[in-house]
Amino acid sequence: MNEIQKPTALEAEKYVLSVVMQKLPGWDDKPIQPEWFYSQHYRKLYEFATSNKLPADVHGDLSLTVEALKQRGMIDGTDGVADIAQILVNAPTISHFGQSVDAMRDCYSRRLAIDAAENLAERAADMNDKTGFVEATGQPMTEVAESATETETTRDRAALLKAVADEFADLVNGKSQPNGFEVSLSTLSAALRGFKTPRYCVIAGFPGSGKTLLAGRFLTDIASTGIPCLMISCEMTAQQIMQRFIGTYGRLPSELLSDPLSYARKQNRRNLSKEELNAFRRAYRAIKDMPLHFEEPVSPRIGQIVTMIRRAHKRHGVKVIGIDYLQLIQVADASSKEQELTQISHALQGIAKELDLLIFVLSQQNKEGHLKYATSINEDADYVLSLVQEMDEKDDDYLSVTGITIKKDRHTGRSGLLLPIVRDADKIYFRES
Repeated sequence: MNEIQKPTALEAEKYVLSVVMQKLPGWDDKPIQPEWFYSQHYRKLYEFATSNKLPADVHGDLSLTVEALKQRGMIDGTDGVADIAQILVNAPTISHFGQSVDAMRDCYSRRLAIDAAENLAERAADMNDKTGFVEATGQPMTEVAESATETETTRDRAALLKAVADEFADLVNGKSQPNGFEVSLSTLSAALRGFKTPRYCVIAGFPGSGKTLLAGRFLTDIASTGIPCLMISCEMTAQQIMQRFIGTYGRLPSELLSDPLSYARKQNRRNLSKEELNAFRRAYRAIKDMPLHFEEPVSPRIGQIVTMIRRAHKRHGVKVIGIDYLQLIQVADASSKEQELTQISHALQGIAKELDLLIFVLSQQNKEGHLKYATSINEDADYVLSLVQEMDEKDDDYLSVTGITIKKDRHTGRSGLLLPIVRDADKIYFRES
């Protein structure tokens, strides 16, 4: 059997190693396994770089790095020094880091597949090996699949049964609570029995219906209990979102925040009252003390959104995400808007499950009240909450929010339930009517 040349990505390995050794911002956002490095030299350097044994000023002093590596027998002679110097200047930016890591993992998976195939061919050709060649197909190909798809082996039935039994025992003994994260809209919390993880929740409505306000209400309610939350705003700036969060939490009139002097004049006053200023200060201080984090991507792509989520989860322990809004996220090479949003929805559902997150994603509705461009979102979502509006243009309450419908609840069976939750006409918040 002719020997097959195994695929490598040495330039990608060098680029990745450079990013890691220089600790460029985002260097630890993407998981890397040492065995993905084909070069044994690069693998040892990677393990050394991630062991926190590099000199503190590795960025500026090559001699310290070289000396540390020489002491450990990892480089020898001038060739090794030149190689290290080349690595350290190889990645002035991190722009291709994710692609390079993917290329390394792909080549590693292919090398595993070649090894497994060659081993199987030898075992199959040995007529004295009656059953070994069959067994040889199992574990090696499983390793290939896991490496290529970044998946882990499914827990066996006994482990799953034990997990269910342990969870039930904790509930019976009062060691855990059946409800998830509570929000201050008590009827919604009661209907859903709280928001749990991992869950993927879609908040749907027409433009201007208050989707961002509702998501802000949920995040501030949850963050006020000490749970780290992240708001990713693809439409408004983070400062605009923060202003709304303060208004929502403080139950403040929208004009008081946007034009306080005009608001005061309408109350026949020159300035805001002491009570109004104190209300703003209380909301400000409360939000300031919450573990709330913000991202405002420009021309957001789903890969960028997922990276932001991973980074916030790793660095801040974020458990709850708000994304405003679905139709503004892009996917490369999608043939239609429907296909684009399907891929986005699948990615968000996957990251919620992988990292055990609660994700609120906002979505526009069409005139018929369905999620715009993406019927598949309904299939992915655990919850779909739809803001109900008065759509009769002749009605004095035209476009006012008259309730929230639980269009889908995969876990409690409350789909179709209409809750009397309305948007306050003057203030930046929702209330139960």
